[in-house]
Amino acid sequence: MGQDLAAAYPKAKALIDRADETLGFKLSEAMFQGPSRSLLARPAVSPPCTLMAWRCWKC
Repeated sequence: MGQDLAAAYPKAKALIDRADETLGFKLSEAMFQGPSRSLLARPAVSPPCTLMAWRCWKC
């Protein structure tokens, strides 16, 4: 989720990097490398979905 967007838009990549730094763990690894079921777990869905939706809206 979001890997193509991060590759195409430097601002999206910067936002994902900032999220990793702020959260203190690599949300990007879960988003880019899965497993997808880890992102579908209810507590995990909101951060990556919100991050990508916000970045898409801003691009």
